[in-house]
Amino acid sequence: MRGIRSGFHWPPFNTVQHLNSEVTVFYDIHPASKEHLLIVPNCHHGNPKSVKKEDLPIVEYMHKVGRRILETKGATMENTRSGFHWPPFNTVQHLHLHMIYPEDEMGMMARLFYKLNSMWFVTYDWMIDRLKNMPDALPPTKTETPEQGTQEKTE
Repeated sequence: MRGIRSGFHWPPFNTVQHLNSEVTVFYDIHPASKEHLLIVPNCHHGNPKSVKKEDLPIVEYMHKVGRRILETKGATMENTRSGFHWPPFNTVQHLHLHMIYPEDEMGMMARLFYKLNSMWFVTYDWMIDRLKNMPDALPPTKTETPEQGTQEKTE
């Protein structure tokens, strides 16, 4: 659990909605609407801008878990705002997904703070597209070293 503590105040146990080996889900301490979940991978990932293509499965899993929790509370994804604060406008240097329901009950300041695909907040769908369109990671290059015995001796 060490990774999740990076930048977060450990939530009171009664706000934890889900906990497994991959993610922890808890309520935001400053909710933007009736339900405002934070879905956080337990293994440390930096801010959303530092996430790589190989992190796509955990990002998709984070959304799947959050969606499942909200749907058990009667939420619909059409009325849910899902996304990430984008650097330098993030306050926590640990990847976390905001899922806010109902979106149509968000106040004016919350709508501004979580403005869709702005300079400071990007949607889950935008992030998925970004990750899918990243080039595959390049394999590490071999460093060439001179073979032993091929160097000339000088006297």
